[in-house]
Amino acid sequence: MKKLIHALFPAIFAFCATGLFADETEAVKKALSLSDYISLVEKNNKDLKIASQNSIQAKMQMRQAMSALLPTAGLQLGYTRNLTDVEKPTTIGSYAPEALGGAGKYMTYDGVPFLPAYNIDLDSNYDNEILAALAVNMDLYNPSSVGRYSLARKNYRLNQNVELLTEQKLVLGAKKLYAQVQLLDALLSVQKEAAETAQAVYENQQKKFQAGTITELDMRMAEVDWKNRLTDVADAEKNLKLGKIALKTLAAIPLSNELEIEGSSDSAENILQSKLQGADDDFSTVLSRSTEYQITLLAKEMSDSQFVTSITSYLPTVSANFTLAYGQMGGMDEFLGKTHDDWNDYHYTAASVGVKITLPLLTGGYRPAVNKEQAAGKEKARLQVSQKRDELERSYEDAKLRLEEASRKIESAISLEEVANRAVVLASTSLKNGLGTQVAVSQAETQLAQAKLNMQNAIFEYRSAIYDLEFLVGETRQ
Repeated sequence: MKKLIHALFPAIFAFCATGLFADETEAVKKALSLSDYISLVEKNNKDLKIASQNSIQAKMQMRQAMSALLPTAGLQLGYTRNLTDVEKPTTIGSYAPEALGGAGKYMTYDGVPFLPAYNIDLDSNYDNEILAALAVNMDLYNPSSVGRYSLARKNYRLNQNVELLTEQKLVLGAKKLYAQVQLLDALLSVQKEAAETAQAVYENQQKKFQAGTITELDMRMAEVDWKNRLTDVADAEKNLKLGKIALKTLAAIPLSNELEIEGSSDSAENILQSKLQGADDDFSTVLSRSTEYQITLLAKEMSDSQFVTSITSYLPTVSANFTLAYGQMGGMDEFLGKTHDDWNDYHYTAASVGVKITLPLLTGGYRPAVNKEQAAGKEKARLQVSQKRDELERSYEDAKLRLEEASRKIESAISLEEVANRAVVLASTSLKNGLGTQVAVSQAETQLAQAKLNMQNAIFEYRSAIYDLEFLVGETRQ
């Protein structure tokens, strides 16, 4: 019996080793129902919060990938103030010929006469330059961008399902832990009841010994049985305290707070009559509702998309751009002895449209290596889908078998407890009438306590199997 009690604790503390702590804490002043406890765990669980943030990140990554399919536009505004003048010789005419009274003398080049040019130094820049430009760019055909967007969208769906699965596993763990503490509480009640009965028998035997109707050995045997029951009570109290520590840790309840949970109000008969919707469905229907399986399928879809995207690296890309620019220049200037201040000496408007085709030719073997890597990933994902299906089917059949076994155990425990109760009554009556022995009473009480413990363990096993089936078939009842 003690081995069975202690065997529960590895499972209890497994739920507390996953980092399920939270910043927010609430004082628990009244008995928590299962639904309230689950709400508290969901509110304070850090793993669930991290999964939620992962979904948000995946959504933003999807939007980033989608932006590559849309046009981009940019506006540029600039102003330049030139602090120095840049001068260069500029031809403004030619010297007048001597025949007309000028200083120009005809020169020849390859027999062709010409007059020398007249040059002066003029500024080649303006004091102020203003520029405004608008540019629009868009990929008209880019299969890699389409593939990345498809991949990001599947990744977002995957993260949403991971968040859901995290919540479902958290609820499953909370339900089982809550049921385990209920079991420990019930076991403590059984041990206390057995100890009280053993104490009453000992006190009765003590009176008989003092009256001289029984031997000291009979009295001492009753005392030993009572002391053993007290030891069992102490062990049960310790186990219950450890269970409550695990329960508090999972829900981030301060360990200093008192915690009481609701006891099991359902009788064994009512538990057996409860039916789980979907437990008898075809396994293919169960798979369609399994979040774990949907995640595996999405992972396979992502691997397929990655493979297709790797192939698109061989295809050309076509992009287009449109540019519109306006410039204005002016400022202090001096020309032919005149000085003027004009901010609009010169302005212009320019527009252009361009189309570019890019065809990758040689990448040094990078693309074939990526293709082979993604092909291997695709095959791996296919195998993982088959593996997950087999795993879930085994878990489904195992949970149904455990449920069936627990049902039979409960039915057997009901009959056994009735018989054990009757045996205790008969043994106690015989002892009072001087026809029975203390050994018979102790054996009957031990059998009754064991029958009650078997009942509580069977109920826990039934609930554990029900919770596993709920998880597998997609039920969320509490």
